[in-house]
Amino acid sequence: MAKRSPTTLTPGNRLLAALPPDEFTRLEEHLEPVAFRKDQVLVVPGDEVRYGYFPLDGILSMLMVLEDGTTVEVANIGNEGFADSASILSIATSPFEIMAQGPGHALRISVEALRQEFRGSVALRELLLRFCGVVLTCTGRSLACNVTHTPEQRLAKWLLLARDRTIADDLPYTQESLARILGVRRPTVSEAAEALKDRGLIEYHRGNIRVSDRAGLEEAACTDYQAFVDEYERLL
Repeated sequence: MAKRSPTTLTPGNRLLAALPPDEFTRLEEHLEPVAFRKDQVLVVPGDEVRYGYFPLDGILSMLMVLEDGTTVEVANIGNEGFADSASILSIATSPFEIMAQGPGHALRISVEALRQEFRGSVALRELLLRFCGVVLTCTGRSLACNVTHTPEQRLAKWLLLARDRTIADDLPYTQESLARILGVRRPTVSEAAEALKDRGLIEYHRGNIRVSDRAGLEEAACTDYQAFVDEYERLL
């Protein structure tokens, strides 16, 4: 791969941007730009983990696939992090399916190279371990959110997080994908989206949701949105 300077690679991924310049320069030798399309599966549960991904834009969902084939999102990763923890652990396979929620770009690194740099770089090791801790915290909070907050509040929270990570008001998500993300049935998502639309907070057409009133959407979201933002800001 052609050599690029840190200023051309890192702005899209905040974890990489947080590395000391010399540490990033060493890691950069192993990074490869890749593009992904909507609904592209990057990691299949049970298969050998070959790469780690540092998203530049877009969102990667970590999905648990149940015995009956049902998929439930347990975490999502944007330009604030990397996917996934199996890349730095001494395990051969990931328990999750990792799928791109929409089109986007990432920096990819082989597991062998990432683990080598993880062992050799104190700064990279501490940053990735702290990020894994944040993901665990937010995953646990999401579980509590699922049983204490309404679908409307949870949808508003997720749309805000998606908007933050894609840095755009237009989000390419269908009601089917949102139902999978929220772990509810499609009619429940439809009802929640209609409520937000009636309040003038979003507009939606098939395959696309637009944030019309961000401030209003923040008021409609549950308190977990700000808690998630605070966790990632403390990390970075």
